[in-house]
Amino acid sequence: MLTKACDMCAERTDAGKLPMCVQHCQAWCMYYGEVEELARKIDGTSRCALLTR
Repeated sequence: MLTKACDMCAERTDAGKLPMCVQHCQAWCMYYGEVEELARKIDGTSRCALLTR
């Protein structure tokens, strides 16, 4: 569940960087990018969720 306090690290993403949660995710289970690009990664065989703001 996302928090209302999260702004997806607006300063970082405006500078072309990843949000801190994505950059530091050691499980490599979080991704950040354009919706169309992320939707292509969902292959239907795994449990994925696409969250947008």
